[in-house]
Amino acid sequence: MSDPKVVVDTDVLVSASILQNISELDTEIKHEFYDQSIQLFSLFRKNHSKRIGYMVPKVRTESFSVLTKAVKSVFVPSTLKDPKRKEIFYNDTVAIINASDHKMRDLMKLLLREELDEQKISINLKNVKKMSVYLMNQWNQKYNKKGWRTHESKKRSKPIMKERYWKKEQKKEVVDTYKEQIDRESRQLYRFQRKHPNLQDERILAESITLKQKLENNTEKFNFMIASCDWHA
Repeated sequence: MSDPKVVVDTDVLVSASILQNISELDTEIKHEFYDQSIQLFSLFRKNHSKRIGYMVPKVRTESFSVLTKAVKSVFVPSTLKDPKRKEIFYNDTVAIINASDHKMRDLMKLLLREELDEQKISINLKNVKKMSVYLMNQWNQKYNKKGWRTHESKKRSKPIMKERYWKKEQKKEVVDTYKEQIDRESRQLYRFQRKHPNLQDERILAESITLKQKLENNTEKFNFMIASCDWHA
């Protein structure tokens, strides 16, 4: 097994780029996911020769526009009532965004890029869209119904329930374990349908799948991951 391959989602790249020391406020402004994200890039930096971190085309093209919006939301959140901070931001917007942009470009240098076949991306994109519809149907038809989830937990544990030599307490533990698993699946699907992937998300996933397929043809077996701070990642 070779070293893992990690595709960085846009939100990870952006959040690792937002850390500003504002002297006028004598305070530090940073993205809520900065600490987790920058640790990942530290790993890439220490192991650059192992070719771990990757960036797909859509992440690169959308990251700059996302960065601008993210800097504003971190520096001037909707709940902020401090007029001094608003004044500093609107006076120094360009400088603040440029500093974050420069940091993001440096982080991008740690990520590898591969040329991807557009036809293969299109095929994978169709499959991603089908998968999204399937998951939505799973939620609508099954997982949002408490009765079905209870029935499914008993169904999955049925072979154990018939086991002659298992104690009653052991059988109950198995049922409870399956119930917990199904409830966890339900929560994941609930988050998915609440924040359904948009076209950009689906494109990033399709490009990531295409990248994985290309790397599989060129290297030995590896663990493939997508690093994201998003709900449906």
